[in-house]
Amino acid sequence: MKNKKIKPIPEFINENDEQKFWEKACAGDYFDLNNPIEMDLSELKPSANA
Repeated sequence: MKNKKIKPIPEFINENDEQKFWEKACAGDYFDLNNPIEMDLSELKPSANA
């Protein structure tokens, strides 16, 4: 399989703009879905904002 160029994720003005972007965008264009990274979120604290 060819190495696909990963597109940079644009900066968003607000969360609404980000949601609109991801409704239409394909995650495969912005992330390497064949080589996921591992993240440790075990110390993540809940947000006070909902």
